[in-house]
Parts: sequence; structure tokens; C-alpha cells
Amino acid sequence: MDLVNVLDNKFLSKLFPLGINSKVTLGQVDLDFSDRVGLHLHLREKPIVEVGKWGVWGSDYDVVVIEVLGQLIKNVKIENWQNSGDCDFQIDQEDEAYRLDFSGDDFNFNFVIGSLTFQGASVYKL
Repeated sequence: MDLVNVLDNKFLSKLFPLGINSKVTLGQVDLDFSDRVGLHLHLREKPIVEVGKWGVWGSDYDVVVIEVLGQLIKNVKIENWQNSGDCDFQIDQEDEAYRLDFSGDDFNFNFVIGSLTFQGASVYKL
């Protein structure tokens, strides 16, 4: 299962029609007590379609940030957060929820959440 398909957003589907095929970096994770989590996923994968206001891949930007809001948090597990960085990402459907797994060399972040909503995208140059 791919995040682009789960989010079912036309803009993201145009940018990444084959899904996200690169490692991701968790740039920001906002957990709050109102049963929500905000995720900023940093991708170093060139979008298939260029977005005019972003400029040109490689000269104006080389990272795309996908902002996602998750609701109905069922479970969260974080191991060695201080070692986070580029990581593999997997999403699976689990009953009526989604299990998101982020794993790196010495880092794991897993959670089960009821819904995911695309919030926006931005870019920057490393």
C-alpha cells in the first residue's frame, strides 16, 4: 500500500503517480491530546510534474515536504528517536486503521491511526 493512494489526493497523484519510492525523513511529528498527529515527510524524490511556483528541481529545490494530518490515534511506539534520519516507510491497512512504520539504522517509529488527510506540500533546497 502506498501513502499517495491512501491520501487519495489529485495533486499528490499528479506529482507521484507511481507512489513514493524513496526513503523519507520525518522532519516533524506533532502529537497532541486531541487525538491528532501532524507529520512532515521530507522526500528527496523528484516529482513527475513540475510545479511552476516551486521552480526547477535541482536548482531551486531538491526536497519535497508532504504534510499529513492523522486522526484517531490507536497506538504509538518510538524507539531511539535521537537517531532518526532517512528511513524506510511502509503503510499497511489494519482492520479499519492504518499502520505506519518508519525504520532506520537504529530508529523505529510506528503508529496505528484511523484516518490520514493530506494537508499540503512545500519544497526547499538542501
